[in-house]
Amino acid sequence: ARKILKIPLDKFVFLNYGIGDKRKGLHLVIRAMLEASDESRLFLLCAGQISRNNTIRSGLDKLENLGHAKVLNRYVSDVEETLCFCAADVVLLPYINHFGSSGVLSLAAGAGKIVVASDDGLVGRRVLEHKLGLLFSSGNTKALKNSMSQAMSLSQFERDRFQNSASEY
Repeated sequence: ARKILKIPLDKFVFLNYGIGDKRKGLHLVIRAMLEASDESRLFLLCAGQISRNNTIRSGLDKLENLGHAKVLNRYVSDVEETLCFCAADVVLLPYINHFGSSGVLSLAAGAGKIVVASDDGLVGRRVLEHKLGLLFSSGNTKALKNSMSQAMSLSQFERDRFQNSASEY
């Protein structure tokens, strides 16, 4: 999947999937990624239609130019969706003031992927109760960056535990 999507094989891939507007927290991900060191293994795969917000678009352009992101700024096909989830190590759900459910959470669980999610509402509760991944304080870029770093340093045992929880979910 990474070869097909032209994603470096030596990176740790975080997937932000779906529309990329402010309420979905993409701006927090961009800030966290830009604050990471240049030598970082962090890589953002952003798939879905991005808002017309110039700050978000310019941040994604900067990450791409630095070689830290791949952006599919469009509707992605079912095949591309599968490739994105296969290529990802972790799925990001940095939603802000989001109190409902999330189709992306279900897709991540179906793919057996760990999530890093904000602690807001139903998504935060499901991630916590079903042990689907790591939570961070909603809207807090530093906390998101710390959770992303923590996800990168999980042991294989911890990764397997999250994957088993996702399968059960």
